[in-house]
Amino acid sequence: MENTEIKLAEFYENTDKWENRELGADEEFASLASEADDDELMSLLNEPDDENIDSKMQLISIRLPQTLIADLKNIGKAEDLGYQTLAREVLKRFVDAENRKKYNEAVYERERAMADNRRLAEELEAMKKRNAELHANEGNQQCG
Repeated sequence: MENTEIKLAEFYENTDKWENRELGADEEFASLASEADDDELMSLLNEPDDENIDSKMQLISIRLPQTLIADLKNIGKAEDLGYQTLAREVLKRFVDAENRKKYNEAVYERERAMADNRRLAEELEAMKKRNAELHANEGNQQCG
């Protein structure tokens, strides 16, 4: 257990070396993962986290400008996050904000429609009252 913790600590201390391929790029250490290893990795990636029980990770490929990646790495260092984790969080915040905006727009439209309905109901009542008054006046004129 302790040996594993030391290896993990060394791994995390050298993340820049892994990312710029100083470490991990030698073909002599590369091998094709077995189907069992692949299944285990996908299982670990797809375990729901505490925050969102339905979350499952999916591997994607995306091309980003190098300057954006460098900025994400710098911000990630300041926030004590990896740049991919930071990018995922940024995307999640954006989607959440867009969903809130759509929800707020829907609520606004519903409230506006309800206000329009109240206004139309008041206008209809006023027209009925005016119509009743006109009929009453016509009845009084015919009698007099």
